[in-house]
Amino acid sequence: NKILNKYGKRCGYCGTDIDLKSMQIDHIIPKNYFGFSVSRQIQIPAFLSHLSSDDVDNTDNLMPACISCNNWKHSMSLDMFRIELGQQLKRLRERSSNYRIALRYGLITENQKPIEFWFEICGSTNESS
Repeated sequence: NKILNKYGKRCGYCGTDIDLKSMQIDHIIPKNYFGFSVSRQIQIPAFLSHLSSDDVDNTDNLMPACISCNNWKHSMSLDMFRIELGQQLKRLRERSSNYRIALRYGLITENQKPIEFWFEICGSTNESS
């Protein structure tokens, strides 16, 4: 499967190993505003700027994703997804007493850093099998 192999059988977002059964296919530029975004070049990643309004299902716009990343991203743009993920430590501290106690006892080490997606880390597509 071309989409599964796009990033070495890994989720293009978090990098976890996936197979055909566990893979979901995400639209990088979500379907619900694809035409609007592409025609106006709004929230279009540079690597997708070549797409036309008819390319919603173009393989360049399709990302192999694990179930949790696909569900979490849902219909967000890449920028919004990155911002959302970046809020997780703050939310855990505010909302989870389990997290706060584990943090106090040194069971967790926080690592606030910029969110990088697997496809950005590994660079170009990887057609390995």
